[in-house]
Amino acid sequence: MKGVYLFNHSFCNPNLIGYCVGQVRCVFMLPSRAHKAWFSPDMEIPEHLAYVEWFTPFASLHPGRDHRVYKVSRSIKQGKQQASVIPVALVRQSVHLIPVFGPLAPPEWKSSSVLDLCSNFFVNPFSDCFSYSTLY
Repeated sequence: MKGVYLFNHSFCNPNLIGYCVGQVRCVFMLPSRAHKAWFSPDMEIPEHLAYVEWFTPFASLHPGRDHRVYKVSRSIKQGKQQASVIPVALVRQSVHLIPVFGPLAPPEWKSSSVLDLCSNFFVNPFSDCFSYSTLY
């Protein structure tokens, strides 16, 4: 489940049906004793949760004029990566990010580290039919 996905989230662009990009860092369950300690008895608690680091919401962006592809970067506020714990049920689909770089990609970028080392990404709407229909 670890990877980059589109989510339904409250700060997402309504023109993109509430979707935004986030990187799932881990999926977990809370023990039942935590349910009793942290939540009221009448509250419905999701069984599976995900820790997600957010990218900039589409609401603040426009697709590129020439290629019509959205560009995102990590959502940083006051020097801190914006993150949330959300129900896994909000995950809608995986998304393919293309790192943005100049004439040459930095040699230290590897498939396992580029998400942490690169600052900006293009959201690839052409990776599959569902991505295309969601983003356009």
